[in-house]
This record gives sequence, C-alpha cells and structure tokens, in this order.
Amino acid sequence: SIVFRGVTVPIGMRYIRSEKRVSVIVLFTALVFGLMHIGNIIRGASVTMGIIQGIATIFAGFLFVAVFLRTGNILIPIFMHGVYDYMCFVTDASLDNGIMTGETVTTGLILAVLVDVIAGIWGLYLIRPAKRAEINAIWNEKWSVSETEYQSKH
Repeated sequence: SIVFRGVTVPIGMRYIRSEKRVSVIVLFTALVFGLMHIGNIIRGASVTMGIIQGIATIFAGFLFVAVFLRTGNILIPIFMHGVYDYMCFVTDASLDNGIMTGETVTTGLILAVLVDVIAGIWGLYLIRPAKRAEINAIWNEKWSVSETEYQSKH
C-alpha cells in the first residue's frame, strides 16, 4: 500500500494539474498493483492463475486507492489490504506465500474474483465525478492549497 498508494497518490495529487488527475492516479496505481501480482507467474504461479490474480488485484486496487483519495488517510487502505490478505491466506489452501499455485479454477476462486470486481466497481463509484471537488478539497488541504488557488491555475 505504501508504494502503490502512499507515494504515488500524494505525488500525483500534488503535481498533476489536470481535471483528470484522479482518474489518471486511480488507473495508474491499480494497473501497476495488478501487474505486480501478475509477476507472480515468475515466482511459480501458472499463467492462468497469475492473470486471475492480476485482474482481481486491479479491482481491489481501485477500492484501496479510492478509499485513500476520499479519506486522505493511508492507514485505512493498509488495514483493508492486511485484512484481505489475512482472509485469503487463511481460507485459500492453494496459496503458497501469497502465490496461487493451484491449477484449478474453483467456485471459491470465481466468487473471490467476483467480490474483487464488485469492490473495484464500488471504489470507482466512490471517486465518481460528483465527488471530485470533495477529493480535491481533501488533498488541497493536505498541501495547504486553497480551492481558489487551485481553480485559478486551471
């Protein structure tokens, strides 16, 4: 969470001066988060399982970054990610050090990915255009930039 969100989100919110900055940050961090998990193929996951894990983590990444953007608090998505990983490691016997080593797509796996997709869609809803002013206000306050000053630069 710290690398994917704790560094990139504040930098992006501080230096990207576009009305689309929230969308850019969300897509970038979620895609990199997912690609890093697809990299588990190199560490022993099958190609199918690596891709499934990558897709699931992209959607989970949407939720994690949305929560960070809406709260300005990195501890909340860190806690969410920790609880999620704990639940996965405890309930999924096919995981070996976080890598999906199984070869079979099970009903449980399909349901888990479905939950990730729903969570990701909820995350995208949390950062919908109607909430962008609120998100900008949170982050402008973090950087002591008044909304008037922000608007005058755009």
